[in-house]
Amino acid sequence: MIDSCFVNSNVEFVKGTKFALVYNFNDNNAYHVNETGYDILQLISKGESLKTIVNMLSLKYSEKKSVVYATVNDFISSCLESNIIVTSNLERSPVELSSNNRLREIWCEITSECNLRCLHCYAEAGSKTKNIPVELPKEFWISTINQITQYGCKSLQITGGEPLIRKDCVDIIDNIIHGDVLVELYSNLTLFDINKFKHLSEKLSIATTILGPNASIHDSITGVRGSFDKTTRAISQCANEGFRLRANMIIMKRNSDYVDQTRQVIHSLGVKNFGTDYIRAVGRGSQTNGYYGFERKLHVPKYHVSQSQFYYNKQFNSCWGHKFVISSNGDVMPCIFARSQVIGNISKTGFTNLISKMHNEVWSITLDKVDQCKDCEFRYSCHDCRPLAITEGGGLYSPSPRCGYDPYTGSMHQSKPVE
Repeated sequence: MIDSCFVNSNVEFVKGTKFALVYNFNDNNAYHVNETGYDILQLISKGESLKTIVNMLSLKYSEKKSVVYATVNDFISSCLESNIIVTSNLERSPVELSSNNRLREIWCEITSECNLRCLHCYAEAGSKTKNIPVELPKEFWISTINQITQYGCKSLQITGGEPLIRKDCVDIIDNIIHGDVLVELYSNLTLFDINKFKHLSEKLSIATTILGPNASIHDSITGVRGSFDKTTRAISQCANEGFRLRANMIIMKRNSDYVDQTRQVIHSLGVKNFGTDYIRAVGRGSQTNGYYGFERKLHVPKYHVSQSQFYYNKQFNSCWGHKFVISSNGDVMPCIFARSQVIGNISKTGFTNLISKMHNEVWSITLDKVDQCKDCEFRYSCHDCRPLAITEGGGLYSPSPRCGYDPYTGSMHQSKPVE
C-alpha cells in the first residue's frame, strides 16, 4: 500500500442511505460505492493516514486488521486507476457558483385560446367550459420579454394555447428576437403560414406536437379532423426553409403502441429532434380518457453529470430553477405543468418582486428538502420534476412518482402500471 494519498480535487462524494455515489468530474461520471468505500474516502479527505484508516475501520466493523488492510488496499488501487484518488495533493479549484439572477428559460403563453381540443392539454386551452381570461396586449409582451432578456435569459418560448391564433404573433416575435437570445415558437402548426415566417428561418426555432403516425390516431387525440395533415405539411415546409425543428409526442393509452412509427414519420419529414413524454395529470390530461390504462417506464438514475450542473443542483431545483411561465393573463408559475402554483401576477406584483418570490418559494427547493430524495445518493445528479410530485405524488415535497430507484434498498424498478 502507498504511504499517503488524497482525494482528487475534481471529485465529490454523496452519501445515501444504502450506498454512496462518487462523482468524478475529470470524466463527468459517477460510481457507486458501499458504506466501507465511503468511509475510506471520507477519512482520506480528512487527512487521516492509511494506518489510522485501517485501525478505525477495524474497530468499526469488528474485523481483523489484516482483512481491513486488504480491503482498503484493493479499494485505493481501484480509485487510483479511476483517478478518484491521487498521490499528490492538488488544491481544489474554486467552483463558480450560479448567479441568483440569471434566468435560464421563460415560457410566454401569449393566449389561452386554441383551435384544437387535445385530450392531454395541461392548460385546458380553448375549453368552452373554461372562463377565458383577457389576453395581454402586444406591447406588454414585447416590453416584458425585453426586460427578461436584460436579466440574462437566453432562452424564450412563445406558446399558448395556440399562439398563431393571435394575428400579432409574428409582430411579437419580430420585436423580441435579437442578439444571442434563442426564441422558440411552440405551435400545433395547423394555422402556420410559411410566407409570414420565411424571414425568420435563420433566427427562430419551431417546436410542435405529433400524436401518432397517421391522421386516424393524431386527429382522435386533437379532436379536430384534418389536423394531422395540416401539421405535417407545415413541418415539411419549415424543414425545407431551414428552420431549427423539434417534435414531441405525448404518450397515452390511445397512442402508446405507436411511438416508433411516429418517430419514423417525423424523421421522414426532415426533423431529427424527436422527444417523448408521458401524459401529465394536469388539465384535460387528468381525465380518464387519456391518463389511465397503460404502463409507464420509470426513470433510471443518472451516472453522468457535469460539475457545473452538480453544484447548481446543490443550490437550486434541477428543473424549474431560474425558470418560470407567464400565462396569458400575467399569472406567473414555475412550470407549465404547475398550474396551481401561481406565485403572483407580473402586471401587479412587479418583475423584481416576482424574481425574489420565485427564488425563495420554488427555485430553492432542492432534493435535499424532498422526502426520500434527501436520503438518495443521486440527489445532485437527478433531474427533478416537482409538478409530477404535486399531481401524481403526495405534494410539493414528495418524491417523484416516476423514479424507479429505492435509496433504502439500492434496487431499481423498471415500470409502473397506471390503472
